[in-house]
Amino acid sequence: IDLPNVHVRRDGDVIRIELPGDRLFDYGTAQLRPEAAQLITTVAAELAHTYPNQRIGVEGHTDSDPAYRGQWRSNHQLSASQAMAVHDALLKQTRLRAEQLFIVGHGPNHPLVSNASFAGKQRNRRIELVVYPERGR
Repeated sequence: IDLPNVHVRRDGDVIRIELPGDRLFDYGTAQLRPEAAQLITTVAAELAHTYPNQRIGVEGHTDSDPAYRGQWRSNHQLSASQAMAVHDALLKQTRLRAEQLFIVGHGPNHPLVSNASFAGKQRNRRIELVVYPERGR
């Protein structure tokens, strides 16, 4: 999968497709931005073509800053809600099937880089579409 501004990496026996959080959500929310639909459908089309039957995890990640706005008790809740928003968009807008997808909210537990800088925090706020070797039903 080769898409502009989307990082793709092999991690053991899975493929991780990193969708930047700032292209999907306003900071601290789980409401998809209007322009997120294009990114999600483009990536999903590639996934459906390349991995039509694989299990795909929709995995939410946050930075280490505490969740705010009183809406979220934790970053785990925020990351799970963001993953659910992307999951729902995938089902509505693409050919991916519900039995292929599952949701995980990691919160700040798996940073890619240090959270010591704004750029690091921005990189850590992401949704990863993780392609597993197992096939869906």
